[in-house]
Amino acid sequence: MCGTVSFSIKIIYKYKLIVGLVMSLTLFSCFNSGSKEELCQYSDKIRVKMEIVEVIPSNSKKGTYDVILEFNQSIFAMEPQNLGELRNEEITDEYLELNPFIRQGTILTGYVHEVVEGNCETSAPAFEQRFNVPD
Repeated sequence: MCGTVSFSIKIIYKYKLIVGLVMSLTLFSCFNSGSKEELCQYSDKIRVKMEIVEVIPSNSKKGTYDVILEFNQSIFAMEPQNLGELRNEEITDEYLELNPFIRQGTILTGYVHEVVEGNCETSAPAFEQRFNVPD
């Protein structure tokens, strides 16, 4: 009988341990669910046109260029945007040679999803043009 009681107590402790672990993990995940990205909602696709208004040598790094875009709508239309920053690419002479359409007056097209609710950043626009990147 002693062995049965000992065995029953072990089962109860294992059960309590498992329940405790499950509850701990649940509470931990609930407290950490307040991340910025989780609570954001985005708009439907917004079609945009982006005109290249300037291609000028960059002040920040020698041998690079700032390609300045003006958007016809979306949150990006509030101020001119830098193509290199939007695409997270460095615009160099080689980049411009590989993409001859990058010149003043060119209209690029694409779309944007804006943040409707939450603290997330609006993601960079999706361009319909194919950009060639130097090796």
